[in-house]
Amino acid sequence: MTRAKIRKEVISLAVPAFGAFAAPSLFLLVDSWVVASLGAEPLAGLGSASAVIVTITGLLIFLTFGTTTSVARAFGAKNDALIKKTINNSLTSGLILGFILTLLVVIFANPLSLFLGTEASAPYAQEYLIFASLGLFFLILNLSLVGVLRGVQDTKTTFWVSLISVLINLVLVLLLVRVFDLGIKGSAIATSIGAMSGSVLYLYKLRSKHKIFISGIDFSFAPLLEVLKENIALMWRTLMLRVALLAALYSATLQGTNTLAAFQVMLAIWMGLALVLDSLEVAAQVLAAKAFGAKDKALLNLNNKTLINYSIYLGIFLLLGLLALYSFGPELFTDNPAVHDLLRSVWILLALVQVLNAVVFVTDGILMGVNDYKFLAIVQTISLVGLLIVLYFAQSLLAILTALAIWMIVRLIFQVWRVQIGLPRGSFAN
Repeated sequence: MTRAKIRKEVISLAVPAFGAFAAPSLFLLVDSWVVASLGAEPLAGLGSASAVIVTITGLLIFLTFGTTTSVARAFGAKNDALIKKTINNSLTSGLILGFILTLLVVIFANPLSLFLGTEASAPYAQEYLIFASLGLFFLILNLSLVGVLRGVQDTKTTFWVSLISVLINLVLVLLLVRVFDLGIKGSAIATSIGAMSGSVLYLYKLRSKHKIFISGIDFSFAPLLEVLKENIALMWRTLMLRVALLAALYSATLQGTNTLAAFQVMLAIWMGLALVLDSLEVAAQVLAAKAFGAKDKALLNLNNKTLINYSIYLGIFLLLGLLALYSFGPELFTDNPAVHDLLRSVWILLALVQVLNAVVFVTDGILMGVNDYKFLAIVQTISLVGLLIVLYFAQSLLAILTALAIWMIVRLIFQVWRVQIGLPRGSFAN
């Protein structure tokens, strides 16, 4: 395969995948933009509440990654029985986990808000969590649905459904917050309806185009246990990642409402740009899994080199884009002058980190595509230890971002090394 063909495949996979990954973070980005007009306390409260939602959906991302790899390999092998089993296991897991975690969020909304926020922001965080709980259920279900559609190469559906659901959320949040004056509660309700619309549209597409894949779902706990067992290392890797972000949030919380509000905006930008990087990560995962399944090591190496080069170009593009926004970027999110100053103190470093992020995301995708979950789990654990040490001494928003940059550098070194030395021993033996 030539580099031109690889480039064509990357584009065909990455562009539609962007929409699927965009939905959860775009919901929160839209909420941040609207809620910022309510003041620093509601914005800080949204930061605490969104950290809970992002953490939960992030921990369960294995429902998407694991399903994509398993379904794609079974699909390529034309094993209909295995395809059906994999899809049923994933959808059952999404439904069960969605119900359990939604219930837990409602029950523990108050202590979570107090732990992750300040005394002034906690009531807003609690209100958002309670009214966004229904949306959380559908966001979790959507993780499974997206994995299924990607696995059967139907990435266009994920793009259009995500776009429609985000537009629904945008319209509703403007109406409920700014017209009907429901405050942060209106923002949460809009997010829930947007996520629910996504689930409905995904299920409709599966029913109309992939009827065989949604029949005979087993609602016992057996499929869930099987999925958890297969993805335990990936789950640990994701847990370590989320602990890192929560640790950074907690560090910001200790420094007051303005720092917490600025951190929420910084995190929203970080996660928003991660959507672009996630789409390239999807391409890396799918192409790596395809070459891995075909036992074609030469193709795998060519894919890896090409994608790492693309990641560097993309990272530089994001770097230049953020630098262009330096003079007026902070004002796009809030009217608080103190938050503006805090954001400008980290803006240049935030831009520079995007180059690191881009390469780390692509090597993540490559290593997931070849089922090197254990190595990723080890790297995340090591890098988390370094992050926690630096955060212990952090006394400013700039220090927090510096800690996150060091965290990414450690991951970058280990993961590029792993990709460069090739697949784990015995990868092509099975």
